[in-house]
Amino acid sequence: LGYQITAIIGLSQQVFPGSTHLISCRRNDVSPTNVADTLLKMTRKMAISSPSMPFPAAPSSVLSLVNGQLVGLTTLERRGEACLVERSDSVDLVVSLVAKNIHLSYLWTNKEFKGECSISCKNVCVRLTVTQLKYTDEHPQIKELSVEECEDVSTRFKGLGPLNKVGKHLLQKSLKKNLQKVLKSQMKNILEKALSEISIISQLFVHVLN
Repeated sequence: LGYQITAIIGLSQQVFPGSTHLISCRRNDVSPTNVADTLLKMTRKMAISSPSMPFPAAPSSVLSLVNGQLVGLTTLERRGEACLVERSDSVDLVVSLVAKNIHLSYLWTNKEFKGECSISCKNVCVRLTVTQLKYTDEHPQIKELSVEECEDVSTRFKGLGPLNKVGKHLLQKSLKKNLQKVLKSQMKNILEKALSEISIISQLFVHVLN
């Protein structure tokens, strides 16, 4: 569709030299929430089809955290209604998301010992803003992606026997920080893949020749 619009604009400017307002966007009856749901459906599909790869070692001042694994991005869903911010040449789709039962695990090591640790979160609240230009063939782009809140967080630590509680206490802050960082990175990755397959403009607008 983007290529067709570009071709129409090029043709119209040949017929009417100097004109830049021959093509306009007219809103249809599709709601921003419907568009957000389409994006999330594609995002979950990308999350399912993407292979689960270990993350690089995570920074920690106490122990080395390696072989990170994240589970739960296939549960990503909308929280509340989406809204649209329209400008003369672009639109922003703004939506709040929630991912449920997120689980991030690592192997921990030091010179003498090794074990496992993990952090789980019942709900992770995310704020997403996606933007797209009206009169080009460019795909939508992520304008803002922020992890705003992690609800009902719990951590586990194994490998030190009676000192597991000490290890758990030492790693809690690092695990929570890593969770937010990894979540944002992995969400960005699958959202960008999903956005390469859809268009906000084509779903919300009809292009008309003035």
